[in-house]
Amino acid sequence: LISAHSAGVGSMCPCDEHNDACDSNCCCDADCGDQVALFTGCSVTSVGGSKRLCSRDVARYSLGNTRDGYSKLQSSVRRETSSDLFCIHSQNVVGGFSHPPPEPPTDSSFDSLFQQFTSFLFSSRERGVRMSSAEGSAFSGYQYGDIMVTIGERGERGRLWLPSPGVSAHCVDTNPAAFLVEQRSRCSRHLDLRKDCSTLPTLNMASFTSIQMLAGRIDNASVVPMEVTSVILQSVEGTQSELQVTAGENLHPRLLNQTLCSNVVLKAVYVVKYTPAGKIVNVMLSLVIGFIHEAALPLLQEFQIAFVQDEATVHYSGNPGYAVGLPLRSPILFGVDFVSVLRGSNYPQYVASSGNSPLDAPQDWLPIRSNFHPGGIQGCSIPVSFHLEMKWTKYGSLVNPQAQLVSIQEIIQTGNSSLALLSGGTNIVLVSISVSFVAVSAGASPVYRAKPTVDATLPSNFFYPLV
Repeated sequence: LISAHSAGVGSMCPCDEHNDACDSNCCCDADCGDQVALFTGCSVTSVGGSKRLCSRDVARYSLGNTRDGYSKLQSSVRRETSSDLFCIHSQNVVGGFSHPPPEPPTDSSFDSLFQQFTSFLFSSRERGVRMSSAEGSAFSGYQYGDIMVTIGERGERGRLWLPSPGVSAHCVDTNPAAFLVEQRSRCSRHLDLRKDCSTLPTLNMASFTSIQMLAGRIDNASVVPMEVTSVILQSVEGTQSELQVTAGENLHPRLLNQTLCSNVVLKAVYVVKYTPAGKIVNVMLSLVIGFIHEAALPLLQEFQIAFVQDEATVHYSGNPGYAVGLPLRSPILFGVDFVSVLRGSNYPQYVASSGNSPLDAPQDWLPIRSNFHPGGIQGCSIPVSFHLEMKWTKYGSLVNPQAQLVSIQEIIQTGNSSLALLSGGTNIVLVSISVSFVAVSAGASPVYRAKPTVDATLPSNFFYPLV
């Protein structure tokens, strides 16, 4: 096993001999832009990893012709599989077979570990430590607790405000919304309907729908507009119905009479979708608007913000070997035998051999073998027993061996029965599922060492002239 190459084949270019300059007929040179139109051919047509690998990525380059007769670059990256009898699988573990046990934190190493693993979760401003420019440019997304930035129509920067009660229940509109800090608040407003119905911004839904967020905290971050997912209209009696808002429809607050104002924002809910890198990809807004009567003052408003990760997090069950008690697949835990009932739906066909097997490495996943062939069963045969036999071994050094699955076998037993007896309710058929783990690794034994012997000859004249 060898370590997988960290760089992609798309960034590899053997013919790129000059930095910041375009090399002639070098189709993989990233510095070549409009010069590609004058190329006569590609000096390098394919770039890939070692051919000894069982699976490798290969980037291929070729030239096509436009209508004007100029050259046009055509490139593609594909994964190719070796057809040789012997090939090399790349290993996803950087340390190979050497897995030293982790060192427990001590009083002397605690400060360095704290700074290494808590830079994203805890702010260092209180300790007087500032992030360097290199670290700031490397991480362009938001961190936990960062104030989310908005941008206006004229390019001015602002903050996303989430009104909340202050010392009293009255709304304070200058409460900033922080990244990954979920909030929910209810506050009241004392209004003069004749004056504030159509002029107060916090009553107008346009003040919420026109907000534009910045995806990150850097200056050139992309702009994320507000996506209105639903608008609910609440009547004076409290009944609610969903509105189908069309583009250009006017839903601004309007004073119907001296004591009644319509289209007032009663509730606003933000749902921010973000990536693991801390960048905002989508902001969804749900609004509840309705009527406010002068007799029902003060106005009670509710605001909420929640955060949802865009990409589903893959939780590993060890690094790299399986750890006892962590799931192989829910609800099966490694090293824990149990008996349950029924098989369930959406049954998987493959199980990872290691606790940290990546999803895009097929060689790290084991198929579930089965001895059940329903086509060869005669008569009425009901499966009554389902057993999974997990065979695992230890690999690596003896200092810290890692657990790894080597095979999975499912054993299904059936029983013949009569449908007439079952329909009468006189018989009960027990259906069960069981899982067992079988260790197949050989025990460590000392290596036989023979006693050392001296195999040496002396020259014939060694004792000359004595003998």
